[in-house]
Amino acid sequence: MPSSFVINDISMATMIPGREDYGMVRDGAIVVAQGKILWAGDALQCPDEYRKLEHHGYGGRHVTPALIDCHTHIVHGGNRAREFEMRLNGASYEEIASG
Repeated sequence: MPSSFVINDISMATMIPGREDYGMVRDGAIVVAQGKILWAGDALQCPDEYRKLEHHGYGGRHVTPALIDCHTHIVHGGNRAREFEMRLNGASYEEIASG
């Protein structure tokens, strides 16, 4: 794949303020160069300077450009109900850890 290209034929959640449905773009495009997103938006509004780049159609798939998947992993397999109850009663994390 070239170092600069356009991903098109996609729908995407952009989180653009003021748009409903998480900034949903039904017919979107993303311009990528050197592994970084340069532009993302409605395909018909893609800047002329990028139209000559190689285009890769994604068959209408839904993408979330620049999504950071922030999640946690369980560090033990025990029950944490007691810790939860302590937090509800105002205990600090330090107090819970020392208990």
